[in-house]
Amino acid sequence: MRLVVLGFLWIALTGFAAPPTRLIVAQTAEPTSLDPLLLTGSPAEEIGSLVYSFLVRIDDRGRLVPDLAERVPTVENGDIARDGRTITYHLRRNVRWQDGAPFSAADVVSTYRAVMDSRNAVPTRLGYDDVAAIDTPDAATVRVHLRTPFAPFLTYFFETESYPILPAHILERTAGLADSTLASAPIGTGPYRVARWNRGDALLLAANPAYFGGAPKIATLTIRFVPNPQSIAAELQTGEIDATFDADPALAGRLRANPRLRVQLVPIFGFTSLTFQTRDPALRDPRVRAAVVQTLSIERDIRRASFGTLTTSDAAQALFTWATIPTTRPRSNAPLPPRLTLAYDASSALDRNVAEQFQADALQAGMTLELVPYARQFLLAPAAQHGPIESGRFQLALHALLTGADPETSWLLASDQIPPAGFNVSRYGNADVDRALADALATPDEARRKRDYALVQRAIAHDVPFVALWQTREIEALPVDLHGFRGSPETPYFGVEGWSR
Repeated sequence: MRLVVLGFLWIALTGFAAPPTRLIVAQTAEPTSLDPLLLTGSPAEEIGSLVYSFLVRIDDRGRLVPDLAERVPTVENGDIARDGRTITYHLRRNVRWQDGAPFSAADVVSTYRAVMDSRNAVPTRLGYDDVAAIDTPDAATVRVHLRTPFAPFLTYFFETESYPILPAHILERTAGLADSTLASAPIGTGPYRVARWNRGDALLLAANPAYFGGAPKIATLTIRFVPNPQSIAAELQTGEIDATFDADPALAGRLRANPRLRVQLVPIFGFTSLTFQTRDPALRDPRVRAAVVQTLSIERDIRRASFGTLTTSDAAQALFTWATIPTTRPRSNAPLPPRLTLAYDASSALDRNVAEQFQADALQAGMTLELVPYARQFLLAPAAQHGPIESGRFQLALHALLTGADPETSWLLASDQIPPAGFNVSRYGNADVDRALADALATPDEARRKRDYALVQRAIAHDVPFVALWQTREIEALPVDLHGFRGSPETPYFGVEGWSR
């Protein structure tokens, strides 16, 4: 009976009477919106990768590959000018939005304007605000003119770690993203379309038979929102759900013992940060921040909390990638504040375990560290929605950050990137760091960029606006009969159209 019901559902959603195949994926957090321009972190990349498309994206080997663009712009193929200030994107032809409207260069321009519209509370405009002009010689060509060279532009401008392309014919009907239907009923060009969003329960996605990358083989993809990791493990055991892409490390052994699953540990572009609110009166002095860090047995605590699955050794590399250098924090004799608060994601057992370990360390050093749990969607909410991290209403925060293949870190460290202008949530400011970041953005010379980022790394080791605790490693539990899974360092849904069961 269940298969019959699924078959009728498939026909109703797609209009095609094909054998129904399904995949049910569980995750602990639910997105606050389905408009990826209003989201940050993994929810944005997941919605973007499933429903929408990008100009270029990162593949399973960490390389830039075409998406809506026919090829990745380079100096060698003539799509990047020698001075680095003009980038040309040649777009795929015969791509259609999920409502049947044709995709064109106008959609790229319209999405750029939405990003730059001050009425829209997008997380960052870094890179986009260096655009002097965009022209469209024809419906399949977009030419971007920059005010100054911006070395990592390709990884910022409508790439997976940034924003996907939205439909101009929808954007033009609204005064701003807050009034758009895209927040609850998105229209994309991606491999899946949203069939139904049962808030608080699940997001039901149906395969897009007209997807330019080929019709997905999995007919229905359901993302279930299950806040309790123990419940996820139990439902994986019973077969009520099929997969999870960010399992609790405490449950890794249990998942590996499940004959329905294969479990893999996958490094992705991201790290977990212990962030200081550097403008808080108790934490303004970098010597105090250094003294607080000295009380923590970070490596031991993380290994204990993660049951040996995580280490601090490559945390900085998750942020500075090929420009990473070894650094050492200076010792500090500054007195500890008597009491501090630490905000963390209540839905993450790992984060809770780490926070409790840090609390015990602080107590042993004579400092009270009060733990403040938040629902994940509120902890990471934009400043406009009073999220504690972006609005600065915290002292210490334990939270995950997604990064990228390029060591560009202005979005996190530049003094002009404090929310809502960017994601400098520590409110850090250092004129030397600002100059080095600006210089690294303006040159394609890799050696020069390495020197700039070395200065940045030494400065933050001294100033301690945050500590990179561990590189993000997703514990992915997949059904043994799932074929074609590729994933990428940015999203597990890379190549989702090729999955089969």
